[in-house]
Amino acid sequence: MINRLKQKHKLLPLALVMMCVVAVIGGMWAYAAMTAKEEKRNTFQIGNLETDIVEVFDPEKGIELDKPVQKEVAVKNVGSNPQFVRVMVHPTIEHADGTVMPSTIGKVIHLDISNDWLAGGDGYYYYKDKLAPNAKTPDLFKTVKLDSGLSAEYKDAKLELQLKVEAVGTTKHTYRDTWWRGDNPTTGDLGTINTLLTSKAD
Repeated sequence: MINRLKQKHKLLPLALVMMCVVAVIGGMWAYAAMTAKEEKRNTFQIGNLETDIVEVFDPEKGIELDKPVQKEVAVKNVGSNPQFVRVMVHPTIEHADGTVMPSTIGKVIHLDISNDWLAGGDGYYYYKDKLAPNAKTPDLFKTVKLDSGLSAEYKDAKLELQLKVEAVGTTKHTYRDTWWRGDNPTTGDLGTINTLLTSKAD
């Protein structure tokens, strides 16, 4: 099943949000519901960006702990301008009694992040290249897996996985001004991403 969420907007950056809800039923994790919403932000540069979130997810297959389930997430540029894109993956796990439980990626939830993306250490994954018009990124990840060491307190909890995609134009330093408020990082994960995107910018 492919679900698409598209926001058309003439300002940068373009932000899209998709939320997927999964519930625990009898010790098995099974798809429960899906909702989607759009998020708009003020921007600094006029452009023509249109972006789709492309998702492949089979809700009919329940999964056990430590067994990956197919969930492919990519971004498609359906606008007329090239883009740089980044994606935030924000999981939330809530117990049936309303208690919010730990849901750290890499500890509780495992994603097989593609080598075509870089983690920025700021909650976002950055696509390593320009995204040309009508092109689609390689999948950010293809599967989601729940850690084998989850305790019994996670039983009957609900997992909500929110994906937020932001796209900006590829003019030199636009991504810095829009995403990093003009900062020019030179070290760490963002320093690596900054160097890479600078080499790709127009």
